[in-house]
Amino acid sequence: MEPIRKTLLAICVLLLLIGIGTEGFMYLEGLSQLDAFYLTVVTFTGV
Repeated sequence: MEPIRKTLLAICVLLLLIGIGTEGFMYLEGLSQLDAFYLTVVTFTGV
């Protein structure tokens, strides 16, 4: 697999996980979109 393709795949997976995490926080915790996004980013960078 080409390096650029691997990089694009990794970016797409990361964006997908951030989107799923944001939606999960919004649904489960009833947070606003910005707060849910912030918590998702903090969670991923902390792990």
